[in-house]
Amino acid sequence: MNALTHLDWAGLVVWALLWLGYALWADRGNGRPDSLMVSIAHHRREWMREAYRRDNRITDVGLIGSLMGGQQQGGDNPLLQMALQMLTNKGEGGGNGLGGLMDAFQNAGLGDQLKSWIGTGQNMPISADQLSEALGSDKIRDIAGQLGMSQGEVSGGLADMLPQLIDKITPNGQLPDNHNLLESALSAFLRR
Repeated sequence: MNALTHLDWAGLVVWALLWLGYALWADRGNGRPDSLMVSIAHHRREWMREAYRRDNRITDVGLIGSLMGGQQQGGDNPLLQMALQMLTNKGEGGGNGLGGLMDAFQNAGLGDQLKSWIGTGQNMPISADQLSEALGSDKIRDIAGQLGMSQGEVSGGLADMLPQLIDKITPNGQLPDNHNLLESALSAFLRR
């Protein structure tokens, strides 16, 4: 293989400088608007910054898909319906709505978890045992009996579901003002 001469190296350096200069001139240095590639790269960076600032919603999509999976295939998710009844105070398993749920969580020392679900920040987790303590074992047993599920399945399912449901119906970190608004927020959640 032949070695490059000084003239070859000089030509390579001139070519690299011209190429770099043209790339800079074509993208920004000529006073014209940005090229399409620069505009797309800028838009992509801004989109990624915005996505980074938001809560991670990828898990939300998975949760909603699993919650709604039964309905999309023609069935129903009875645990989801029971959770919605708890929040809207409808039906036998209704409890006292979102206000009653808030009181129960406060009394069980879980007010910070509930506030994190309502707020705009990261949702704090809750265990199945903590949820059973807050709602009461009788309530969990009643729901399990109505749905034909074990108490562990009910408390575990609600522990996974309630943080996401409450987060979705309070997107701006504020509770709905009235019962009708809560119902409309929940129905909007179900339509997604």
